[in-house]
Amino acid sequence: MYIRPAFRTSAVSTADSPVHVLVTGGTGFVGGHLINEIREDFRVTCVSRTKQSRTVPTVNVDISEADCIEELPADVDVVVHLAAYVPDNQEGNELRQCNSVNGGGTLHLLEYARRQDVQRFIYVSSCHYFDSKVEDGHVTYTLDPPNVYEASKYAGEVFGGVYRDAHDLELTTLRASYIYGPGMPENTVVFQFVERAMNGEKLILYNGGADTTDFVYVGDIVRAIRSAIEGPRGEFVVGSGTRSSIRDLAEAVRAVAGDDVDIVSEPASGEPTDHFVHEREGGEDLDFEPDYSLETGIEEMISHVGGWSE
Repeated sequence: MYIRPAFRTSAVSTADSPVHVLVTGGTGFVGGHLINEIREDFRVTCVSRTKQSRTVPTVNVDISEADCIEELPADVDVVVHLAAYVPDNQEGNELRQCNSVNGGGTLHLLEYARRQDVQRFIYVSSCHYFDSKVEDGHVTYTLDPPNVYEASKYAGEVFGGVYRDAHDLELTTLRASYIYGPGMPENTVVFQFVERAMNGEKLILYNGGADTTDFVYVGDIVRAIRSAIEGPRGEFVVGSGTRSSIRDLAEAVRAVAGDDVDIVSEPASGEPTDHFVHEREGGEDLDFEPDYSLETGIEEMISHVGGWSE
């Protein structure tokens, strides 16, 4: 089964907006959705290591190489940095590549933004390198990256803070929760549950399906990024605002795919994990409210199921 992204395939963008937006990772899952959303209102350039965007001009560079910035356009107003490397495992070569792209690549792009006097740098990061809790009505964060990928994303955030303070860079950091939707990686629990349901197979809940996170639909993330292009600077957690368990996910998939989908729960094998992160109160607000519940997001995702592959 292939769940195709909801992209239009019309001619290359000719938007005459004076605002030029550079999107790294523009041929990826979130980047493709973002470009499709903003390309008619902004002048957009895609950055990708090897692929070509179907709708806007593309620059093919490897952002882990320092000289990549020499190939990027000189008239960019906004950088939206989505490019990232997710390692297949926690072993040497994969970890080095993860650090090289996510840490080093972000540093190279920040230096590009400084040299070109880019007006705004939007770093799309992760909220999962923090634990959060609410005490006496106040949210507190504890830094606790669970793996090298999350640590490398946090490193990019630290680099961004250095450039913000030293060079007065307009930096906005969006700490995204668990993003799902059409075009998402196939090795993810959301994709696999949808695939199994559509194939009439059982949904298996390991550890009793008790692990929790915040599932946010890709369309909501895209709207948050769009708001950040012209909105306030700052650091924002971007999610649905709802803590959902893996069992909740399975129930949402069954509600959309049909009651005949079986859900099988494996015995609990340990303490459940919780990856929900609260939004910190105070400061300026990003003009964003999620439109999709978990069930309506799954419904939208299933509506893009097709019987063909790229």
